[in-house]
Amino acid sequence: MMLKSKPCAAHWTMLKKEFAIKRLLLHRDLLTNAGELFLERYGALVNLTKSGQIEMREMFKEHLKRMVWNKDRWPIRLYPFIDYDAQKEIAIDPQISFGKPIIARKSISTSAIISRIDAGETIEFVADDYGLNREEVHLAMRYEKRLAA
Repeated sequence: MMLKSKPCAAHWTMLKKEFAIKRLLLHRDLLTNAGELFLERYGALVNLTKSGQIEMREMFKEHLKRMVWNKDRWPIRLYPFIDYDAQKEIAIDPQISFGKPIIARKSISTSAIISRIDAGETIEFVADDYGLNREEVHLAMRYEKRLAA
């Protein structure tokens, strides 16, 4: 297994000066993916963990489409990938269910759904009880299974 080297304090100090940002890790243009930090600059994404290498925006295009931003450009909702073709049925929103994944249409946590299924309730009963369709229950199950893996 190859370990990525972490930037040292001198690297962060240099980046703060170069981009004229006082609190780099709190900056609203800071993005993260797979343990790396990116800053939106120069019309591209600058990889801060790789000494400022510019990354292609296309790499994040599909992920960025699944986020909702407020007027101050803070992320307020994420629609995680469940399946390749999944729509935005499951959401993560810090204002709902303490940021736990939910069925977006009904704001019901996926963990609550899977807990009931694990307790022996049928998919049909859980779906009817929450006012969900069966596919939403199946999505919650797939999402929770993916988290557990």
